[in-house]
Amino acid sequence: DWQLAIYGLDHGRRLTRMRQFPQAEKRLLESLAGLKTVLGPDHQLSKKATQLLVELYEAWGKPVQAGEYRSSLGRKSISK
Repeated sequence: DWQLAIYGLDHGRRLTRMRQFPQAEKRLLESLAGLKTVLGPDHQLSKKATQLLVELYEAWGKPVQAGEYRSSLGRKSISK
């Protein structure tokens, strides 16, 4: 359900801000997978989920993972 995935994005963002990185990662990865399945990888919400994963990995000190997701966004970054 894409609506549940949208809730997961908000929850993952909040967990990132609370520095609960493993929980945020789980929530964001689940949401991204659901959005890609239902809406496709190029949909705005799928890209937003990818951007939130970039932000998570940057805050977590995992630049390699952040770079992997950043490269999948291409040149443009999704605004917060």
